[in-house]
Amino acid sequence: MQYSDIRTLPLPYRRWFIERLSSEFKKRAEAQKKASDDSQNIVDVPMGEIYQQLGLDTGEAPTQPSRSPPSQPRRGRTLKFGSE
Repeated sequence: MQYSDIRTLPLPYRRWFIERLSSEFKKRAEAQKKASDDSQNIVDVPMGEIYQQLGLDTGEAPTQPSRSPPSQPRRGRTLKFGSE
């Protein structure tokens, strides 16, 4: 749809269209992120769940977390800034 077509729609239809368009962009971004992560062998680390399992909800520091070696080497999520 062109911009002029959307402007002529009644307000409830415009809102629906924008919400639908937004959800499609979110789905596309998630699919691209998943494909990128799979190709680079990156895994999201659920830190909230890990803190709960270690009992760190009160802000305590872990004494020594037990780590089992992963079956396949994987990297955690990293932040990229600029054009890196």
